[in-house]
Amino acid sequence: MKHREILNESIVIVLSGLFLAYPISLFVIYVCIDVFELPTLLATTINTAFLTIVAIIRVFTIRLFIEKQK
Repeated sequence: MKHREILNESIVIVLSGLFLAYPISLFVIYVCIDVFELPTLLATTINTAFLTIVAIIRVFTIRLFIEKQK
């Protein structure tokens, strides 16, 4: 049973990342390149930093929710 719970948690974390990362990336890259006219390398670095912060918050929140369900 424990393996199934771990699998379900992993699927939720990965799919939520998929559905959040793409639109966030589009927005951050658009703002950095088209609005602020930053170089591509700087824009992608900012995007990576932003996505890392979002991922930490997202995984923490999901894990906290799942632990409260137990």
